[in-house]
Amino acid sequence: WETVHQTPAVICSRRLTLPLENAAKRHQREVPLLTSGAGHDAAALAAICPVAMLFVRCKGGQRARVPRVSAPASSTAPTRAAGT
Repeated sequence: WETVHQTPAVICSRRLTLPLENAAKRHQREVPLLTSGAGHDAAALAAICPVAMLFVRCKGGQRARVPRVSAPASSTAPTRAAGT
């Protein structure tokens, strides 16, 4: 194997994640805090501002494939948790 891309890990802001966590707890029993090795927008943005991520459950766990399909309840929960 040859490394062709490497992004350093970033830590999500507790100031940003705590309100999301508290809001999500109002809508579901379990609110797991996850570690992600995903190399996406959060890694780039962390250099200039605090970041947080809210994961949405996808049908069959297919999170990195198109099309991504979520159950209606899974699709609305993040919006409610974000307070919008």
